[in-house]
Amino acid sequence: MVTQTMTSLIIITIFSGHLALEIIYEFLQFFHMDYTLGIFKNEASVKNPPHRQDLAKKLNIPRVDDNRPILMSYISAHSNHEMK
Repeated sequence: MVTQTMTSLIIITIFSGHLALEIIYEFLQFFHMDYTLGIFKNEASVKNPPHRQDLAKKLNIPRVDDNRPILMSYISAHSNHEMK
C-alpha cells in the first residue's frame, strides 16, 4: 500500500512533479487560499514557498505578470489565444 507520505516523496523527487507542486503552491498563495494552502503544504510536504522569478525561468516565461499567478501566465504564453 502506498501512503500519502510515500506519494509526496515520489512526486518531489521527480523534477516535473516538484515543479508542479511549486506551481500549485504559488497559485494557492497568489489567491490567498490560506486554508487550502495549509492542507496542501502538509500533504505535499512542501516547506518553502517558490520564488515567482525562479518559477518563470523554469517554465520559460519571459516576463512575470504581477497581476496573475504563474500558472495563468504559463497557459497564456503557451496557448494561441487568451482563455476567458
